[in-house]
Amino acid sequence: MPLRDDWSSAAELIRRLDQAISSYPCALHVLLVDDGSAQGCSSADFQSNFAVVRTIRTLRLRRNLGHQRAIAIGLAHIEQTTACDAVLVMDADGEDTPAGAIELVRSFCDEGGKNAIFAERSRRVESIVFRTFYRIYKSLHRVLTGLSVRVGNFNILP
Repeated sequence: MPLRDDWSSAAELIRRLDQAISSYPCALHVLLVDDGSAQGCSSADFQSNFAVVRTIRTLRLRRNLGHQRAIAIGLAHIEQTTACDAVLVMDADGEDTPAGAIELVRSFCDEGGKNAIFAERSRRVESIVFRTFYRIYKSLHRVLTGLSVRVGNFNILP
């Protein structure tokens, strides 16, 4: 989960994710990629009696590198340090929901745990400026690569 300064939202999301996934026989190890937060986190925010969350670690980046790079660095860190069956990538701000995470986990298991599964948002809760520039980005991407951008960062990877 990449995040910048939104520690309380991340803590609440982890609590809800723990509750939602507790019906699955699994253990969750959470990696928060701190993308240059100006404020530190309070460990008290992350104290809870979790059902499936076993660890919560923070990978602190010295400066803000942007959402995509934070995800890439987090994935590289997991590859180097952690043995796991799957990696669930989601935003820490609550835009990606525990209910959506359950759907990704269910689809991942139904596919035999061998394929990456990407969520597709039906709507975005963003400003008109963001939506406008995102449409421009998607159009340019299609013109330059011949491929449409149809997925975001909310996914589960084997």
